[in-house]
Amino acid sequence: MAGKKERPEVAGDRNMVPNGADPPCWGPPEDSGGVVDSGSGGNPPWVIAGGVAGSGRSGLPPADPAFRLDYPVFWEWLTATSVCGRPRKTGTFLLFAEEGRLKAALNDREGLVVAFASSDTFLGLLETVNEGLQTGRLDWRPGKRR
Repeated sequence: MAGKKERPEVAGDRNMVPNGADPPCWGPPEDSGGVVDSGSGGNPPWVIAGGVAGSGRSGLPPADPAFRLDYPVFWEWLTATSVCGRPRKTGTFLLFAEEGRLKAALNDREGLVVAFASSDTFLGLLETVNEGLQTGRLDWRPGKRR
């Protein structure tokens, strides 16, 4: 990082809520006529179809202020234990190298889906994942049922 990044404002980010409380539920933009573009029913854009099943565990996420600042949407997806007051299983991120590139497997244990991303650099991979979660452009596929 060449310089200190300015903290982006991300709706639902726990840093915006006092005492680490759950963020307010997401909803449609005021000018949308009540429509949520992602089809997520008022959940954050990274909540995968199927929503929150109520099988998560309570607890505080690990503390990593630098990661949280640089990749806020990825951090929230990875560590959120609840969405709109309902329990949520945290996501998993598996890093591996293949064919001369760094790759990641993202497992949304709540939505039972997986997505993959790749980049030539680790920081590029983190940026790709953060942006993909924020825009909803990751290619989510059915995961293995357990």
